[in-house]
Amino acid sequence: ETAFGQWAIDIHGSVGQWYAVGPEYRDYEGDTAHRDHFSYVGDFRYINTSGRNDFVTAKVSSDAENLYFFAECAADITAAEGTNWMNLFIDADCNGETGWDGYDYLINRSRDGKNVSVEKFVGKDTWELETVGQGEYNLRGNVLQIKIARSVMNLGDTFDFKWADNSVVDGNIMHFLDQGDTAPNDRFNYRYTTVPTEVKTPECLAEDMIVLKAGSYYAFAGGKQVRLDASSTKATLMGRGNEFYLPRAFVEEVIGVSCDGLETYDHYGITYVMPAEAIAAAGKAITVSGDGLVVISSAAVEDKDVLTTLY
Repeated sequence: ETAFGQWAIDIHGSVGQWYAVGPEYRDYEGDTAHRDHFSYVGDFRYINTSGRNDFVTAKVSSDAENLYFFAECAADITAAEGTNWMNLFIDADCNGETGWDGYDYLINRSRDGKNVSVEKFVGKDTWELETVGQGEYNLRGNVLQIKIARSVMNLGDTFDFKWADNSVVDGNIMHFLDQGDTAPNDRFNYRYTTVPTEVKTPECLAEDMIVLKAGSYYAFAGGKQVRLDASSTKATLMGRGNEFYLPRAFVEEVIGVSCDGLETYDHYGITYVMPAEAIAAAGKAITVSGDGLVVISSAAVEDKDVLTTLY
């Protein structure tokens, strides 16, 4: 997905600066639980207490001079400790054949309270690094922000990245699978790009359909993918079944249903309503699938299974 809402971030300012920045890269929550169980066969006890900071979301922003990185965890981030605390790996050329298993830079192996190290992998598939510069960081509660001048790293319009905490420390990449937490999990990466990309419209999407998914800041409307609120990735479909909540502006401007008289709710500064009754009163059908999809259209959707391709 093409990056949007890109602008200079004051990493010591409000976290709200990130709300308009996207995409929002997400990671599974709850995968840092410690393990202490006997093996199914034999007399062996599996113990793994490496789970520490549980990644939830990540973002990247940029301007002409700097790159800004954001990592959010499920709880307050632990105090800085060791070389593998809240590391950021970057694959500058999206090529798995260069650097260490594809990664060209490693950020935050060391820090001094204000700045973090920026190191470059030397050679191919070796855990050898050289310091090429530093970046500024700010830790506040469950959020870590890093600012790095573009001149420090040779990054183009597209690069891959990965967050890792309490994981790889000596060059064994398999520790991404079972040590600490990584975002995304295991051997996967996130891809950041400012190159324009297109979203293919699924064939099952009729022109009159508006399709939303729980937790998503996107919807399909009028045959196109649109955001529920262009100013914030916090604007998502919330609720359960027909008891769902949407930004008021989206209901009125995109769905075309008046929200006059509906109770309003504030969510990260966005005005929300529970619009199901107003939508039905306007003669539109609401179809809710078991996997969190809500379809608003002129007639109810009979084959709900076909909708899974939309997300």
